[in-house]
Amino acid sequence: MFGALPDHEVADRLRAVLADRCQPVTGAAATAHDPFEVLAYATELDTPTTQAVEKAFRAAEVEAVRAAPQTPGLPAVLDHLTSRGLVVTIVSNNSAAAVKTYLHTTGFDRYIGSISARTTEDVRHLKPHPHLLHRAITLHGTYPGECLMIGDSITDIHAAGTPVVAYANKPGKHPRLATHHPDALIDHLTNLLPHH
Repeated sequence: MFGALPDHEVADRLRAVLADRCQPVTGAAATAHDPFEVLAYATELDTPTTQAVEKAFRAAEVEAVRAAPQTPGLPAVLDHLTSRGLVVTIVSNNSAAAVKTYLHTTGFDRYIGSISARTTEDVRHLKPHPHLLHRAITLHGTYPGECLMIGDSITDIHAAGTPVVAYANKPGKHPRLATHHPDALIDHLTNLLPHH
């Protein structure tokens, strides 16, 4: 999601919030490049600290999505799915604010039925915890077997509880995702279209 804003810079920003609150960062979170690791560390601290870190993370995400590159093939896939009456829901560990900003900036919001993404209230229940996915399923009054999760991470595969298509959107991801046995594995979103 971060595009021009590298993960490690966001992680450093989150560690700075913890330092400002006199919270020493220990273990893997002290050097992690993944801001989600720092956020997970913060969830073990007091609620005001967790909220401060999540707020800083959200601000960085919103900043980053304004320059985030578009996923190749996404417009064609969204058009294909929605033109057939399928409901597209975004389920993301990224903040709801960042997802909404991205969708509005790209114009993809017209394709999206709903969003189930991170808020300050559910920061302790991110994927692979099934909370966000279950919330999306419940919102649409459907069942896991009637849904299809398309995700680009191992946490997506583990959270699913639905059929899952793993999307290897970067070099080297294909073998890592394959070891977690998704129902299908693609290298490009257009692999979801009928002509592929």
